[in-house]
Amino acid sequence: MADLQEKRVVAAESHVDDGRSSLSTALVREASPLPLRISRALADASILARDERVVIGGGRGLAGRKDEQVFAGALKALKLAFFVIPAIFSALYLFLVAKDQYVVETRFSVRATKNATADVLSAFTGSADGLSRQATGMLATYIRSEAILRDLENEITLRERYAAPHGDFFSRFDHTKPIEDFAKYFWWKLTVSEEVSSGILGVKIRAFSPEDAVAVANGILARSEKMINELSEKNRQSILRTSQLRFERAQERLAEITRKAGLLRDHSGVLDGDVETKAQTRLIYELELALSRTIALRETQLRQLSPESSTIRNLDAQIAGIRSEIDSHRKRLTPPGGQGALSKVLAEFEAMKAEQDTARREYLASAAALEDARIDALRNELYMSVFVQPQLPESSIYPRRLLLWLGIVFTAWVLTAISISVAKTARSYRAR
Repeated sequence: MADLQEKRVVAAESHVDDGRSSLSTALVREASPLPLRISRALADASILARDERVVIGGGRGLAGRKDEQVFAGALKALKLAFFVIPAIFSALYLFLVAKDQYVVETRFSVRATKNATADVLSAFTGSADGLSRQATGMLATYIRSEAILRDLENEITLRERYAAPHGDFFSRFDHTKPIEDFAKYFWWKLTVSEEVSSGILGVKIRAFSPEDAVAVANGILARSEKMINELSEKNRQSILRTSQLRFERAQERLAEITRKAGLLRDHSGVLDGDVETKAQTRLIYELELALSRTIALRETQLRQLSPESSTIRNLDAQIAGIRSEIDSHRKRLTPPGGQGALSKVLAEFEAMKAEQDTARREYLASAAALEDARIDALRNELYMSVFVQPQLPESSIYPRRLLLWLGIVFTAWVLTAISISVAKTARSYRAR
């Protein structure tokens, strides 16, 4: 092929020289007739047009041929590097080396048992209440966190399940690396989906064996349920502690008011203000009735007896004694200056009684709340409902070998075409 091309180049150069000599001859023979000169010039031009010209890299000769050979070799190297090698090695890895990866899926949700009516409505409407939605968000964050990896590492030796000899060289994990590196690796094996409206969490796990995939999925479920139970326990303890503090404060207040009422009784000498007032009022009323009868009797006896008689004197003494008793009791109710008045004591007793009634009602309410909190402590306020249990897969889903290989081949072809186009464009600009 090279010899043939060289011969063509030599022939082209000879034809060019012949054409130049013919043209020179035609110009010299200017004395010929004009039509003859035009005919010869057209014939020489047609000969020159039919001559082969080989132009390589803008030049001629051996240097041009070497430049063309170098450029053709570069294009072959591009095709080999960007297309052939990636296609062959990806095919060998995907179809001969890559290990099968099995997928296990589980789906669950978090529900609350505090409000039965809300649970029934959420079951029919498919929506989660505020407490369940908040717990679901916290659980999804925990599953995506590094904390669950540390817990699973202590329980099921998670890193060992993704290390050699389970996986191939490119997809396995070096179990000697720290947990931070494993977290970045594991996120490619874990998929967490959350339905905001219904509060349903979906978890997909990829592993190199069906047993490992099921074990990891069950481990995530166990840790999630433990996390929900701990969260529910903290919530219950918080409610119980708050109710206990409220009950203790109400109890202390009631005891303090009762102690003040006792001091008031000791200081005033009155056991019960209402009873004492009623007793004093009734006594004054009875004394006034007795005074009226005694005065009436004196008037009757005075018509028959002398004022100096013993009977009239006795009646006068009785009247004076009754009046003195009435004044004494009235002074007890409302003494001059208001000092030691029974009415004032009665007002203090009424204020104390109102305060004591309020404290007693608060005490009863706090006691009922504490009892309700203790009842709630006997049951789980939050619970996890698993309705898609992890099942042992029968066939692998990943890697999707043919699809991945076609994608690699297509990408390599695009890169190769772009590289060749750029190389040719650059060479054409250089030739100018």
